Amino acid sequence: MSLLFNGINQYGQFQNENMALTNGAIGIWYHYQAGPNDLNYLLSTGGLSSSTVNIWYSSGGNNAGTISLHRGSTFGNKLTMPNDFKSGSTPFLIIWELSASNNYLWFCKAGGSAVRQYCGSASGLAGDANWNLMRRGDGNANRYASGVLNQFFKITTTTVTPLTEQQVENLANELDQPQNLNNADIVFLFDEGAGTTATDVIRNEVMTLHGSPLWQGGAPAQVPQGQVTFGSIFTTSSTAEVNFSYSLTDQTGFEYRLNGGSAYATSRPVGLSGLAANTSYNIEVRAINAMGAGVWSAETSFSTDPTASCASFSSAPLRDNTGQLLANQVLEYVALYDPVSGSLVTRVTNLSTDSNGIFTLVSDELSANNQYRADWKLANGASRMPLGTAL
Repeated sequence: MSLLFNGINQYGQFQNENMALTNGAIGIWYHYQAGPNDLNYLLSTGGLSSSTVNIWYSSGGNNAGTISLHRGSTFGNKLTMPNDFKSGSTPFLIIWELSASNNYLWFCKAGGSAVRQYCGSASGLAGDANWNLMRRGDGNANRYASGVLNQFFKITTTTVTPLTEQQVENLANELDQPQNLNNADIVFLFDEGAGTTATDVIRNEVMTLHGSPLWQGGAPAQVPQGQVTFGSIFTTSSTAEVNFSYSLTDQTGFEYRLNGGSAYATSRPVGLSGLAANTSYNIEVRAINAMGAGVWSAETSFSTDPTASCASFSSAPLRDNTGQLLANQVLEYVALYDPVSGSLVTRVTNLSTDSNGIFTLVSDELSANNQYRADWKLANGASRMPLGTAL
């Protein structure tokens, strides 16, 4: 089983008095997936300082495609990752080795060859430490990692380091397990356990998971815990678009219901059609994942628009000043006015007469059974008609 982290406020953390590292190695199985941040912190004991260790993968920027190690300062030598790691197609075992104050980074995939990079000289870690996986220890919002973890291990022993290529390749090919190495100190294999923690197979230590990363090959840690907040709602007489936001990233989808009825799958925003005109509706939304559905949001209400009513106005046959019928003529414009107030009701251009010299104007600005006075204009003049009644 493994854990999927999405790069936003999701990470694992544990604290233990035996986490000091003088000679030994720390390894993680990591499957990179593109996310919101260029700096994907894989392992961190705090912010960048002389007393902490930080390891991160740069997916963008000047050092794109490399893994960096920071011990007091960022070492100039970096581990350049192969294309199948950078593309997210293949998981890799990544190891930080500390041997006699010399720091090394390793990578190896199943069936591949181990690659080792000397990074620089720096002393080991001493004392208690909060260990963070998939984020920098100071919680910087742009320093969370995206991808999948399925193993973390720590070995504190001088009998193992310096590591050999064969040892690393055996670990990558599962010919050997880190818990079988001499004096393996702590090993997390990310069994689902109680659902919200992962348990060390050596000393039964517990890692706390934050932000509900999703279990791969099993259920997520819990049903969605976030909150739905409604935004703008746009309506017509038969449709509605309901915008909303969600406070977490522990969902795989959403559902909505109208007026307390059945639940239906939806995306963002909720798109509704086939609604009754001039009608009020109550809508609720909830998040879902493989574990189940979260709680329904509070209801919000909206009303569809009234049905737009159109009326048509047909003229008497139009003639010019000589009495010639103006059949099949394009009119420069037609304007309809209220006969009492004289105010303009509607105006259209490029309307044509039919073979009988009659034009017909259809508009939702007209009301059936109301009278209107019309002006119309040809290129060579204008004329006013008597009153006519819209139908």
